[in-house]
Amino acid sequence: MKAVLRTIVETAGAWAARSYITGTNLEDGLKASRTLQAHGFKSTICFWDGEGDTTEGIVANYDAIILRIEELKSHCYISVKPWPLKHSADLFRHFSQEAKSRGVKMHFDSASTSDQEQTLSLIRDLVPISGTLSYTLPGRWHRSVADTELAIEQGLDVRVVKGQWVDPSEPVDPFEGFLKVIERLAGRARHVSVATHDPKLVRAALSALLARGTPCELELLYGLPVGAVLPIARELGVPVRVYLPYGHAWLPYVVGRLKKEPRVALWLMRDVMDSMRSRIVGKGGNSRLPI
Repeated sequence: MKAVLRTIVETAGAWAARSYITGTNLEDGLKASRTLQAHGFKSTICFWDGEGDTTEGIVANYDAIILRIEELKSHCYISVKPWPLKHSADLFRHFSQEAKSRGVKMHFDSASTSDQEQTLSLIRDLVPISGTLSYTLPGRWHRSVADTELAIEQGLDVRVVKGQWVDPSEPVDPFEGFLKVIERLAGRARHVSVATHDPKLVRAALSALLARGTPCELELLYGLPVGAVLPIARELGVPVRVYLPYGHAWLPYVVGRLKKEPRVALWLMRDVMDSMRSRIVGKGGNSRLPI
């Protein structure tokens, strides 16, 4: 029965996950970005690698994004994940130089707290040879407040998220932690992306940044509901960016969590229905975006 349940959940999950990515290749991401631009949205393109992807394959995708993203002008930038490439200084020096030569901003996503020190160390080393860099700070981590200093000292952009991975040292309330990071950045950072679909948090964070004169934007994840937060961005006069992943879909749930968190099954059912509905109306998983 366990094997059958696992098969059912994995099959359903693979179907549902399609709602969270633009497609399997870069052309899907570029197409979505152009469509969003026509409707007044900025975007971020990122390759989501899977278990079968090699180092060569990941490098080829990052190189292709940097090369092709130039076509989208300044409304789009690339997000990279340093841990699948083992934080290789040589590889990221190469990406940074290529991005700089084409005027492309490069953003570093975050993983776990154990990876963050390596990521920030890599960014410090790249600052002297790079163009525009930015990185992610999760509100769930105690260290994130202190980690704002790199951006403030070096004039880097920051994306603030609630975060998926809990701080192993001590749990942090993601809402409160998010706002603590925002408060530290307000009036000091060059630019801040508020990356959340929580309307209360969107209003509180953007208002705090605007009150201190900090340039900011709202960044949303492709596939998640946007109806509650877009009016807030419009009201406050803040631009909106959409994070556009392509490649292998990632799900906010795994089989092992079903026993501990019954709500995971509800998430799975919801996403399966959304994925099916989006295909019925012919929008390829994009029914949650206002386009």
